[in-house]
Amino acid sequence: MPPERVMIFIDGQNFYFGLRAQQPGKNVSFPRFAEALVAGRLLVHVRYYNVHLKQAEDRERYQKHERFLAAIANIANFHVFYGRMVDRPEGPREKGVDVRIAVDMLKHAFLNSYDTAILVSGDGDFDHAVQAVVDLGKHVENAYFRKGRSPALVNCCSRFVELTDQFLESCLIQNP
Repeated sequence: MPPERVMIFIDGQNFYFGLRAQQPGKNVSFPRFAEALVAGRLLVHVRYYNVHLKQAEDRERYQKHERFLAAIANIANFHVFYGRMVDRPEGPREKGVDVRIAVDMLKHAFLNSYDTAILVSGDGDFDHAVQAVVDLGKHVENAYFRKGRSPALVNCCSRFVELTDQFLESCLIQNP
């Protein structure tokens, strides 16, 4: 029997704020994080979704974020995809990321690129896309932080991985 093929879809902003709330000041080794999620199965690739920050608002933060995104893109089997930042009266907002994740999960399910998708996000807006992926005969696992978990995903995912301190322990790196 061939090994189970796994693709990981990471909602970058959701992951960032979940990690900051749970492990302030810590960073994750994404290769170790992917390895822990895949748990011995075959990793097809990791898709990380985020936006470019607005340079004019905070040049230092922008440069740090760009270095981070470039580093992620240089990891074997990792791919970075971008939404966009739009100005709103309440401040800049990320747009297009959730739709891109949903479309990519469905597209790759349809193309039979994976057997199991791991969605790293607690965002309940993904529930219909996840159900469509399941309807195509795929498994979907949800990796989430307790504070950001949506009950909408509970009804459609086949497995759940809470990103607890214990789970993250082997994935954390110290900031320089």
